[in-house]
Amino acid sequence: MTPANKPQGRAPELSAPGERPQVAQAVRTIDSQTLFGTTQQVLIAHQGETYKLQITRQGKLILTK
Repeated sequence: MTPANKPQGRAPELSAPGERPQVAQAVRTIDSQTLFGTTQQVLIAHQGETYKLQITRQGKLILTK
């Protein structure tokens, strides 16, 4: 196959010797209305830490520890 005919796309991720190759995983999409409901902030527990995700007055999202 010539370079002009080569399919376009992302190259596979390379891993270091002895590591497992990275496998593509599906990304979940959660609508912010589902996540927040009627509130302006939610708390997220992650690896023993608590993070706050909040909606600003301008409608943007801020994540803080």
